[in-house]
Order: sequence, then C-alpha cells, then structure tokens
Amino acid sequence: MTPRPTRDDWLLSVALETARRSTCARRHYGAVVATPAGEIISTGYNGAPRGQPHCAEAGCRRQALGIPQGERYELCRAVHAEMNALLQAGRAAEGCTLYLAGYEVETGLAVDATPCLLCARVAVNRGIAEVVMRRVPPRQPARADPVAILASLEEAAEGAARVAASRGIGAEERRIGGSRP
Repeated sequence: MTPRPTRDDWLLSVALETARRSTCARRHYGAVVATPAGEIISTGYNGAPRGQPHCAEAGCRRQALGIPQGERYELCRAVHAEMNALLQAGRAAEGCTLYLAGYEVETGLAVDATPCLLCARVAVNRGIAEVVMRRVPPRQPARADPVAILASLEEAAEGAARVAASRGIGAEERRIGGSRP
C-alpha cells in the first residue's frame, strides 16, 4: 500500500496538477491557497488574462526577444499562478498558506518554484501566512514567510540596479514598463 502523503506533499501535487492547465510556452506553474486546516480555497495557473490570446496562439514575446527567466515580466502576457490563485481567493486568503509548484514545458522537468517580486508583494498584502514551494526531488519543500521572500527579492533587485548603474546603464533602460519614473 502506498503511504499517505503529507498535507504539504498533497497540496503541492494539487498545485502541480493545476500547472497542467497553464498556457505559457516556457514554464507551467500552479498555485493553491489553503487554510491552516488544509482546505483548498482556490487554485491558479499561469496564463493569459481572461479572453486574451494564449502564448500557444500568439507566441511568447519574451522568448522571441531572448529574455532570460526572471527578467522583464512586464513583457509577458501571462498572469502568474500565484496572482490568479490570490485573485480567486480574495479576502478568504488571509492567514492561509500558498503552495507553488512548476515544471519546464520543453523538458517536463520540475523546477524550484519561487514567487516573483510582484507575486510576493501581493501575497504579503493579501495576508498569506506562509508560502510552501516545491523543490526538485528528492529535496523537501521549502517553507518561507512571504515577508522574508519579499525582502530577499527586493534586496536582489536593488543589487541588480546597483550593478546596472555601475555599468553605466541609466534609469531609463532599467525602468520596468518604460513609461513612468
């Protein structure tokens, strides 16, 4: 008989199954918002906004421009899995745990899932108590406070901005979105 999975393993497997609904051409991510008792409040996957063409139909802008993973999200047509799950959960997400899992489309291999800076901000603002992130097996899932994730990502972004400034790249080239200071 197969042993019963832990709650984290079960909810991460739900997130991974939800990722199969993704319409991203590069990576499929799934997210689950669950109460402390393990009840699922909402799920989300990364994909184009409602009613908009999917990457499979319109092509991936970031891939076509050769933009590496983790950069220039404003050029991506997809809404992230975490964001979709948090939007679906609304105020019911307060005090809940966010589970995140994903894999590479091309290889089908699992990835170490981590929220981006914007999703971490939204998780903090929505009152998420903890984020559980799937890690490439055989490693155990990573658990983190969303405030700690946000602080780490903001520190990395500030470091990248300092490096860019030291290389003579001006604020205009670094600005996300390109339209406002």
